[in-house]
Amino acid sequence: TKEELQLLASKAVLATLCVPFQKGSDIHASLELTTEGASSPYEKAKKHAQLFNVQTVPTRDSISQNLVEKGLLPLACEPCKKLFALIESDFTPLSLCQDAKPFLDEIMAGDIFDGKLVPYITPLKQTIFFRLMKQL
Repeated sequence: TKEELQLLASKAVLATLCVPFQKGSDIHASLELTTEGASSPYEKAKKHAQLFNVQTVPTRDSISQNLVEKGLLPLACEPCKKLFALIESDFTPLSLCQDAKPFLDEIMAGDIFDGKLVPYITPLKQTIFFRLMKQL
């Protein structure tokens, strides 16, 4: 149904926003190889990528790009679309939290999709915090 499609698109948008920020060259730094060999975080990420028949470990940028290319963003509910636009755009660091709060509050209220998006609130707040700290 249309509502299920909107829920899935909204979840995809919020999950994408919860992926940590990193530069392309930082993928190995954030998932650095350790002496653990195949059980290192990078190797695990590589194995997970292979399960989905993907050649490279997905990054936040590649996931965001797929979200837009597959046309999921327009299908998401309004607060999700606005959060995506706010976090992914150039923003004023001092107003980011204030600008994001109404959208987070709207999702947190649980009125949208019977609260099925509420679990994304804490990771979203962390993402916004780290995005803010990165800009300062």
